[in-house]
Amino acid sequence: MNVPSLTPGQQQAIDALVTSGALQGVPPDLAKAARFLEQASEALGEVVDLRVPSVIYDIAYNAAHDVGEAMLAAYGYRTASGAGQHVAVGQFLEAVFDGPPAGCCAQVRPDPFGAQRPSLPRATRREGHCGPRSRRRPWAPRRC
Repeated sequence: MNVPSLTPGQQQAIDALVTSGALQGVPPDLAKAARFLEQASEALGEVVDLRVPSVIYDIAYNAAHDVGEAMLAAYGYRTASGAGQHVAVGQFLEAVFDGPPAGCCAQVRPDPFGAQRPSLPRATRREGHCGPRSRRRPWAPRRC
């Protein structure tokens, strides 16, 4: 696993989370990060066959949380004990994803629902963002 260096802005935002007590510094643990990523990947693999939006949302939320935990472990952080752990993971992800990556896949695509986007758009659930539902893994990277 290759863990890119944080930019000064990213590091400053994460340092603020550590100072606030939301995060704690620990030794980086790439094995733990890999386990969380595998767990997220397995969960997302099950979404393709599901039809209940609330179940799909719950699985996607938990997978996103697992990705956040993986990134925390890879960079050498963990959430503080107690309430607010999910918020801290979200704040960490917000700090790390401070901008889109370079390259063609980072292009902004127009929102097909415009300003009237429903909370869980039916068209997205039915067909996905890449056309009709298939057995293709939904998290596989797109080729530009």
